[in-house]
Amino acid sequence: MKYEKFLKLRKINNEVVVPAFHRAGLSQIANKIESCGAISILYECSSCGTREWKGFSRCKDKFCSCCNAVKTLSWLARTYDKFAEFLKEGKYITMLSLTVRDRSDLRINLDLLNKAWRLFYHDDRSSAREFHWKFSGGVKSLEVKTGENSGLWHPHFHCLLIKDRFSYDKAFLDYAWKKCVKLAGGDDDEGICHIESIYIRDENGEKVFDRDALIKAIVESFKYISKMDYSSEKPERISELVECLKGVRQIDTFGCCKNIGKDVEEDLKDDKLDSKIVSHVCQVCGCSEATLVDMLTDNMKSYNGLVLLDKDEMKHHYRSDDFVDIIKEYNGKLIKKDDDHKTLEEVFYQSSIFDN
Repeated sequence: MKYEKFLKLRKINNEVVVPAFHRAGLSQIANKIESCGAISILYECSSCGTREWKGFSRCKDKFCSCCNAVKTLSWLARTYDKFAEFLKEGKYITMLSLTVRDRSDLRINLDLLNKAWRLFYHDDRSSAREFHWKFSGGVKSLEVKTGENSGLWHPHFHCLLIKDRFSYDKAFLDYAWKKCVKLAGGDDDEGICHIESIYIRDENGEKVFDRDALIKAIVESFKYISKMDYSSEKPERISELVECLKGVRQIDTFGCCKNIGKDVEEDLKDDKLDSKIVSHVCQVCGCSEATLVDMLTDNMKSYNGLVLLDKDEMKHHYRSDDFVDIIKEYNGKLIKKDDDHKTLEEVFYQSSIFDN
């Protein structure tokens, strides 16, 4: 995440999310989110002393804009890398959305949705057997929002599924999901699924890797756990959302995708400031060693991710008034971010609540 984007998300926290949670009487969560990002973690070059923003002290609350973005970006990158490998191996990827009817009680709707999934994936023998024959693994993500027309709770699952062989799945998925929703206690006509394949065929009819479709599918599947306008939402609805999502995992992996979650957990481990030397290429002098230091975010200024010290400190470090020109000259020449991961970030911010 870029430093400028972090500042924008922190502003959303402080101006939108925190006041809404205070209004809902959830001051403990509000105070926790308000403290998020107060301290920034920096690389300090061992040679020239340049400080480059690395990250921030995280509160890890699922309703925090900053922490949610960090977690989501890690899931996007890890899932994209793994699924791109699957496509190159000739496998198929299917995007599946599963939902139930909108209801006024979120707890009832979540219980129904989760029970239907357990039947669909494991407990209903005929559905589970066919599901596992068709799909060798996948990633499942929960999203909670309100229906556009109903205004009622609309929880649903996004699934990205791996297939070892081509098959037609819509008839099975429609029938099996509706069956499992009914077995879970839903109505006869309840249970909606939407399915898309993440590949295209060229002019010769050959299956080819559709990079853009994969990126959009991954972003759509993992961009947030809840989509609400906190500034206008009623306090009791926010309280209901928090209570119902307490202890709930947003993303689950299974089958051949099981290890993706472990990689993400490793990415999200807390930064340790007791490390004396870390590997990092300075954007100004090219030195490959740095130490981790912390700094109050509100005391920082930044240019392209480099922390600008006050004018006297800048002159001490660089002995030049051409500091910005030096940064421009070196930026992008030493470490260039992978184009696919850069696109993932761009699509995520363009399509998510964080850039509104």
